[in-house]
Amino acid sequence: MSQAEKHQTVNNQNFTQNQQNENTTKKKLTEFITKNNDFINQKRIPKNFSDKSAHFWTFNITKKILKKLFWKRPFRYFIILETFGATAGMVGGLIRHFTMLRRTLNEREEHEHLKVGALLEEAENHRVHLLIWSEFIKQNLFERLLLVSVQLICSQYYFYVYNFFGKYFSHRLVGYLGELSVESYGEMLELIESGKVENLRVESKLAKDYWNLCDGQSRDGQLLRDGEGGKDDSVTLKDIIVIMRMEEMKHREFNHLLADEHEKKRKNYLFINNQQTQTQAIINQTLQKSKKLYNNNNEDNTINNFLKNENFRNGKLKFGSYLQKEDEKFKREQQQLNENELINRLKRKEKESGKENLKKKMK
Repeated sequence: MSQAEKHQTVNNQNFTQNQQNENTTKKKLTEFITKNNDFINQKRIPKNFSDKSAHFWTFNITKKILKKLFWKRPFRYFIILETFGATAGMVGGLIRHFTMLRRTLNEREEHEHLKVGALLEEAENHRVHLLIWSEFIKQNLFERLLLVSVQLICSQYYFYVYNFFGKYFSHRLVGYLGELSVESYGEMLELIESGKVENLRVESKLAKDYWNLCDGQSRDGQLLRDGEGGKDDSVTLKDIIVIMRMEEMKHREFNHLLADEHEKKRKNYLFINNQQTQTQAIINQTLQKSKKLYNNNNEDNTINNFLKNENFRNGKLKFGSYLQKEDEKFKREQQQLNENELINRLKRKEKESGKENLKKKMK
């Protein structure tokens, strides 16, 4: 067997192996989608005013405007939608990055550096989505100007929202944008499966390199329809949409998780402040009971020492044992006072009785 034939057999074996791997991957993906369809299309129900505002801006304003203008041309619709996600991730990661730089080690949030990296990675992921969709169309001057204006408006708007309205509302807004992306990609998949949209074969080098997809004869940006050539291991439009949909689901859950985390911190902060006020009120009541026993200096020192307690500052104060000790101390001192008072009374009675006996003897 010649060397060329050996190379040909090796290439054929690699081709069949890649095709088998692709088929198994597609089967696993379809099984996962069918089993976890409810989780993929999961919707976060708005609970408070911030959630309702973010939901209103996403589904009542952004969705309606984009659907009306671009849904008939879905590739342009996805480009504008990915622009929102890429801008929000970059702005959020940048603000967190600068905030982390000016804080000391004790003031930083837990795993803050990991959150910054995750937000920047999210922006990069959206950028790759946008570049892949831009290979499908040729943008004219108006569309480029529209894209630049969307970037400027979205970056400035999200910058002020992130700084003035807080991280909770900002991440909840991006989470709802992720829900909108998952919903839009799901509608596109339904159109492809129903045959209303053609399932194009895409030979995109960027998609293959970024997602480590099967290797085929790459012709950058060229669309190959069925019967026009291309190998069987070419990436189809449906494959790309399935992968993007899964990544949008990941971004959706991540931003909702960050929003829930900030809401939990806010509630804990309010709970700790409430607990501190309640504890202070109970301390004042206890000290008022024992006001006769302690002078003002001891009272002030008791309050200051108790408020300087590390458990009290961390919100982990268990004031039951403290109050119990204070009550026991108060009872002991009260009992001691009563005993001393009884002794003094007896002494006074003895003195009075002794004086009376002396008077009787004198008489």
